[in-house]
Amino acid sequence: MVNTESLLAIWARAFRFRQTPLLFILSFSACNPIRGLPEASFDLAPDSRLPRWFLLPTGYRRDDVTVTITYYVPWASIDDAVTELADQRRGQTLVRSTGQRCWHPQIDRITRNEHGGFDRGSRPRYTIIRVADVMEVFDHPEGDSKLRITDDPVIVQEANESLQRGECRKE
Repeated sequence: MVNTESLLAIWARAFRFRQTPLLFILSFSACNPIRGLPEASFDLAPDSRLPRWFLLPTGYRRDDVTVTITYYVPWASIDDAVTELADQRRGQTLVRSTGQRCWHPQIDRITRNEHGGFDRGSRPRYTIIRVADVMEVFDHPEGDSKLRITDDPVIVQEANESLQRGECRKE
């Protein structure tokens, strides 16, 4: 006589082990093999100027294009920010650039909560992205997925000084 409880237990254990490789495969397929896992994706606000590493293609105006910025959690020390300039009408990527991103030094002046994160209303939050030695500072408005480039001379100067000191904090 076959013990059905034992068979069910064996089947359940085998099923669990089969799920582990499946979850690994699914997680790996969601990754960019070079950049790693996407952490967050933002759009540049339509009223913000373009990053200086992008030039508008001939025949395009600023309102004809969109810019998407994706942050990655890389496997190694490589570019972890991808910016894409796309034709707004066709949704076609015109130019893709990669660079390094890090927090602006002002992040250290924001009080963190007991979990190490930021409470709602914690401002300002700036990110520095450098593409081919061209640096831009992006403002992350709270509750909005639209980033804006800031040209505030004090903020930009602090970012430049931070990068010259070799600082590029990720957390």
